[in-house]
Amino acid sequence: MREQLTVWFDAVRQVQNPVIAAYLQTLLLTGARPGEVLALRWDEINTKWRGLTIRDKVEGERVIPLTPYVSHLLHALPRRNEWVFSSLTAAGGVLTIPGKQHGEACAVAGI
Repeated sequence: MREQLTVWFDAVRQVQNPVIAAYLQTLLLTGARPGEVLALRWDEINTKWRGLTIRDKVEGERVIPLTPYVSHLLHALPRRNEWVFSSLTAAGGVLTIPGKQHGEACAVAGI
């Protein structure tokens, strides 16, 4: 619900892992599927034309708008490998869906 957005964003911004916090916000703001966002690579961010190339199972790929806020979130992340949402501990170097952290943020927000 619209009324829950402020408290949700406040709680997600408190997540200790900045990659997870950026992932959750990007997921909500782009409307892309969780796996599509996690599969995002640095070379799929077009800062000149402000777009994200998202690979999906239906259309193959699509370009969605890159808003200034999402751009800010993504460019603040460490460039450890090819993945935007990288992980030092996960197999393959890419974050897995952070359900536990999202659930904790929702509990903090009271939603």
